[in-house]
Amino acid sequence: MEDRYGTKPSDLFAAIGPCIGPESFQVGEEVAALFKDAGFPMDRIWTFMGPKGKKPMSGGHHINLPEACRWTLLEAGVPEENIQVSGFDTYRDSSFYSARREGIECGRNINAIKFTYLAR
Repeated sequence: MEDRYGTKPSDLFAAIGPCIGPESFQVGEEVAALFKDAGFPMDRIWTFMGPKGKKPMSGGHHINLPEACRWTLLEAGVPEENIQVSGFDTYRDSSFYSARREGIECGRNINAIKFTYLAR
């Protein structure tokens, strides 16, 4: 948007909608390594919760996707006060579809982006 339209990141407001939460997004070591290799701050987005447990999503490597998105926006220059995170975990909240919880054939959640031009 910056290159194509001249958008200034400092003028943007961003909302990170419902998504799988950090306690629910258990990944393999190879997925965690992909985030590390991509330059994400692992101390902010990665947690190792010990050996995998018998309960779903217990133990193992976990990635905080909302924080990864927030960090990406901050790195792009969007002011922290202009970023809102919904906090809904689609795996734990049955109001939302979750392929992790229901299987790949479940419904899909839809997000929208709205652009508003404010003349100055």
